[in-house]
This record gives sequence, structure tokens and C-alpha cells, in this order.
Amino acid sequence: MNRKTGAMAQILICPANVPPFEAAKSGADSSVCGACLLRPSLHGGCYVNTGKHFPRVYEVAKDQSSNLDKACKAIRSSGLPLRIGSWGDVGALPFEFVARLVDAARTASGRARHTAYTSSWKTCDPRLRDVAMASVRTPQERDQAKAAGWRTFRAKVPEAPVLAGERVCPGSNHEVTCSQCLACAGGMVGGDVVVDVHGSLGVIRAFRAAVTTSTATGVKAAPTSRVVRHVRRRAATRLSVAAPTEKKTGDA
Repeated sequence: MNRKTGAMAQILICPANVPPFEAAKSGADSSVCGACLLRPSLHGGCYVNTGKHFPRVYEVAKDQSSNLDKACKAIRSSGLPLRIGSWGDVGALPFEFVARLVDAARTASGRARHTAYTSSWKTCDPRLRDVAMASVRTPQERDQAKAAGWRTFRAKVPEAPVLAGERVCPGSNHEVTCSQCLACAGGMVGGDVVVDVHGSLGVIRAFRAAVTTSTATGVKAAPTSRVVRHVRRRAATRLSVAAPTEKKTGDA
């Protein structure tokens, strides 16, 4: 948990046999981060500190057999909304798997209580549009995603303008937490969300460079469809459900 997200059950999507920190450093995170140009191995400015909180979660989970029923029961029992992807891209998981997790977090009346994002919106299962936001970095990417039927979550450099149809993430100024807002649940209803990139000065500089490079050159990452096939074929992704333990003030 951190100050921005608030209390949420968390899904960590990571390679089964490589700790998150090592995967991010070596490039093995491609199996779970797919099309994201912000991966550390690409010098892209990802704000997630994989060495801070995840090693213990990974060590606890890596020797346990994956049990989706148990995970869903834990989510329901927690009474907490769900964050799918405290690290890792929801597009790396089969849709049927994601749908079970989303349903486990719903209220008794059926209202969605989760957040999810994918940078692989061009190639992932299109059914994810109903439960996840397309992560975009430029106005051009946003236009493409919206043309494909997605709601978007756009990270931008601070001086870039907010576009028509976007609203600034209310968690940016800690007005509300993600657990209270829950606007980033995909679907066709609701506006798009935009946020200034956050993290250290180094992260912001790397993000700026990645966005500038991708805009200028049209660089594309590997299709997520290969990632999904890899997950299904080799069970390369491990699920971990973690309830918050203490309040943190780090990055989301």
C-alpha cells in the first residue's frame, strides 16, 4: 500500500523463475511487461521500485502452487478493492484468469472494484477493454487507443496539456486514493484519465526521453500476443495476492 493507492489487495504479475528486480534489470520482464516502453532494461523510466517491496512477496509465493480459487477467496475475504498489476501488465494474463479476479473483487450488487492497465492494448485480448485502461504516453497513442474502443490512462510530462475528454487523476494531489476512486476499471463509460509522470528526477528524465524517442521513431515493442502464449504454454507468470501491511509514502 502507498499514499496514492490506499488499501487495496494487490496482484503482482512476475516471471515464475526470476525475481522482479533481476527481471527488470536483465530484460526478462518482457514476459510480463510486454509492450511497455518504460521498462528499465530499455532505460524507459518505469517508476516501480521492484527492489523495495516485492522481493519478500516473491520469495513467499515462488514455491507455492498457483491456485486461482484460493486467490479469489482471499480477495473476497479481504473486503478490499483490487489492484491488478502492482507490477506487470494485465495483458500478460489470459482474459479468463483476469475475469475471475475482477469478479472476486465486485460488490454484492456487481459494481466493479478494481484497477487495471495495459500497455499492450494494440495486441492483447480485446475483451480486456471491459476491465482495463489502455496505458498511453502521447496524444497520438491516445487517439489510436480510443479508435480501438479503449478508455485511456495517459502519463505525461508536467508541461504537456490535459486533452479534451481527459480528467486529471484525483490521486495526483492525494485528494482521494485509488481505492476510493476506482475510475480506472476500463469499460465504455467514463472519461479518460491523465497524470503527470511521478517518481525520482531520474525516472522523469528517462520517461521524457522514452516518450520523445517513441514519438520521433515510432518504436514498437514486441507483441503481447506472444507474451500471452508464453504464459499459457509455460506457466511463466506467477500470481501473488498481497493485502497491505503498513502505510507507505512511496510511488504508486
